[in-house]
Amino acid sequence: MRRKLIQQGNSALTITLPAKWVKKNGLKAGDEIEVREKENKIEIIKEDIRTKKKEIEIQIKDMMIGTRFITALYRGGYDKILINYSSTGFIRDIQKTVQNQLFGFEITQEKAGFCVLEDLSGEAKSDVFRITIKQCLNLADNLIINCVNEIKNQQYALLKNLKFRDLTINRFTNYCTRILNKNESLNPEYKLFLYHFIRKIESYADKFEELGYYIGKNKIQLETDLIGILYEIKKLSSETFQSFFSFDHKNLNKIIISSKELEQKTVIKLKKYGKADYFVLQYIYRICQRIRKLISSIIEINFTKSD
Repeated sequence: MRRKLIQQGNSALTITLPAKWVKKNGLKAGDEIEVREKENKIEIIKEDIRTKKKEIEIQIKDMMIGTRFITALYRGGYDKILINYSSTGFIRDIQKTVQNQLFGFEITQEKAGFCVLEDLSGEAKSDVFRITIKQCLNLADNLIINCVNEIKNQQYALLKNLKFRDLTINRFTNYCTRILNKNESLNPEYKLFLYHFIRKIESYADKFEELGYYIGKNKIQLETDLIGILYEIKKLSSETFQSFFSFDHKNLNKIIISSKELEQKTVIKLKKYGKADYFVLQYIYRICQRIRKLISSIIEINFTKSD
């Protein structure tokens, strides 16, 4: 069945729907339909697929794996997770996972060896994803700023507690990937690149949390030049996050060059410093590499973005 594109206004193009299909599905003017992009195809669906509830039942025998499994299902867009577990103590770990990782979820049923996790937040509005990913970037940026300042000021107790601030980032990145996975209308390639970018934000923030904890636990006083490198990284991190919303390939190229220069400085210093500083330099080296991975994702997202 072929249809001719009709000019609508200055830039929009429209097509008519087959009358037989419209009548069969009981559609009328003003009704909403779901439009999904799949590479060079467009699917038109009567029912809004976002109203469908995804449900799954699982068995947990090992809580270390179970926690990751629950979080993965949450990110994957499941609305109801029925859990059978083998140890009575597992319920405390499940409660902790819900509280720390699953934004909008609650335990709605519970009995011996069984519980139900369910989304009580309702359907996310169309602009929630953009708001949430912006919040993810802001939280990561703030954690990095605080981490570097606390390292400089030797605030070891605060550095050891960075992990609690990092948990908030994990909650938001989990929620962000969940919203993304529940949106079936996005270009699959664009969606995939967005997903990996969000996961990289979480991983990037984790490196600063680990660095801060290591320095705080061992009460390491860094040399002035290492503090200087961290402040340069802090600046590059903020610029990288900002570039997600205001893409500028020239600025991204400058960030890439600067991160490579900092990485080279780190390599030179690796042979100079003692054991404690050696581990710090290893963290800094990996952080420089991850800046460029974030930029790669931003470039991929920009060139696969749907109009």
